[in-house]
Amino acid sequence: MDISFKRVNEQERKNKMESVRVDKKVEKLLEVAISSSKAGITVAQAREAIEKEYEEIYACFEDASDKGLEALDGIDLPKAMKEKLVELVKKNVKKPIIEVSGIAKLTAYGPDGVETIKNIFREATKLNDKVAFHYLGAPNYKLTLTAENFKDGEKALTAIIQKIEKMAKTEDCDFSFEKAK
Repeated sequence: MDISFKRVNEQERKNKMESVRVDKKVEKLLEVAISSSKAGITVAQAREAIEKEYEEIYACFEDASDKGLEALDGIDLPKAMKEKLVELVKKNVKKPIIEVSGIAKLTAYGPDGVETIKNIFREATKLNDKVAFHYLGAPNYKLTLTAENFKDGEKALTAIIQKIEKMAKTEDCDFSFEKAK
């Protein structure tokens, strides 16, 4: 579908530009894989073979980047091309990573307050190693969690917050959390 940039809103324009960029990247990766593997097929034939298994070629590339050759098992392409394609997508295609963050306020009233706070954060890190705590100034700490998608990130962050909240109550600390906007 071709669109006129005069009659679309900003989001539709961005989506169209992104799809054109992705199509160019797909085309170039297929060209390089075909030429370097010396496969006797055209880019159109390769696209057709991939589209039989996957709705979107870029989704196939993302899977191949994660899973390797097994993601391309059901696709009718020469083995040398599959191997070259996996090598290329591992270098050039990465799944998007999102960050979920917020500000935690944690105040410890005991004589060893700093150690108590460190221990609480250390225990929370055991739930998910992709969480980072940054000191912003007493009693504020920034929690940043990286995940592959927003839903998983939110779920993991909620579990971490609940763990911190539970430990804060047992250690005689005040705790509050506010999501970053």
